[in-house]
Amino acid sequence: MKPEYRDKQNKRKITKALLMAAGMGTRIRPLSEEIPKPLIPVHGTPMIETLIRAIYRAGIEKIVITVGYKKEKYLYLKEKYNNITLVENKDYRGRNTISSFYTARDYLRNENCIICESDLYLVDPSIIKGTMDKSRYYLRNVAPQNNEWGFYLQNDRVRKVVRPHPDVLLDHHMYGIAYWMSEDLDKLIKAVTASYFKVGYEQLAYDEVGNEIFDEIDMGVIRVEDGQVYEIDCLDDLCHVDSSYSSFLERRKIE
Repeated sequence: MKPEYRDKQNKRKITKALLMAAGMGTRIRPLSEEIPKPLIPVHGTPMIETLIRAIYRAGIEKIVITVGYKKEKYLYLKEKYNNITLVENKDYRGRNTISSFYTARDYLRNENCIICESDLYLVDPSIIKGTMDKSRYYLRNVAPQNNEWGFYLQNDRVRKVVRPHPDVLLDHHMYGIAYWMSEDLDKLIKAVTASYFKVGYEQLAYDEVGNEIFDEIDMGVIRVEDGQVYEIDCLDDLCHVDSSYSSFLERRKIE
């Protein structure tokens, strides 16, 4: 391998993963009353473990997991897998994912990272890559919708992360998986650090702070196909993927 090619590959290598798993999972109660949502098994495997296995499969060797709600439930992961660091997010009750990113920021500096929400059930591990050409988000093309997060795009460049809104129709569905290359990630860390204690920022997803720097960076997208990954927001989503939980839906109807 030529030295210049090796240098190029090294610059593209994803060196660390951040899995954000601190939330309370209120939309998937009663299951989350006993176990954090990322640890709920789907077809026998906890959601977060489908991500961990895919990350290791891609050659990414270091994983940071931010925990909060029922944090002790995650301790077994350190025994089961190598190079896992658990970081406690003490602000998880009153803040959105901005708090998990802020808590983990010192673990991410000068790294090429993949950052994932942990309520994702990954069916196709091959979509997780160990190298990346630039910062990118995952999305899936869908019929026009207004109930899922997405982006304003310009020639497949992310210009803004967009929350669901009745008046905004998007032709895609954003997934909580993103590659952040080190130079872009350092800018995001600075933006989050500067804004963290400002009024109103507590309810932001970390991605929304990215809106402040998307004009400075070339953030692209990666399109996935239906069935490769599922976002499990609520009990209906879970039952759609794993019908063994359908009794919980029936019980909710009776109640």
